[in-house]
Amino acid sequence: MDSIPYCTHQFSRPSNHALVRMRQRSIPHEVVGYLLDFAKAVPAGQRAERHLFDRSSWQRLAAFLGGRTKEIERYRNTFAIVANGVVVTVGWRH
Repeated sequence: MDSIPYCTHQFSRPSNHALVRMRQRSIPHEVVGYLLDFAKAVPAGQRAERHLFDRSSWQRLAAFLGGRTKEIERYRNTFAIVANGVVVTVGWRH
């Protein structure tokens, strides 16, 4: 991921739980930033939002990356749960 631009989103430090899940699930910090910058946000209950890539948000990310999404294609099915501006967990959609 060295050759792709960093995300522009400057989010606060993720929760400890999210950091553990990022490590366990091999989801890089940059991908979480892309989720917050480009992905669609849908309600996740209890005033939280689930950020996930749909077709249009993935195309916006591809435009930002200049078509270099091949390097991060494997992260297309990731999501982040955000509550009160804090990333509380991340995972993979099945």
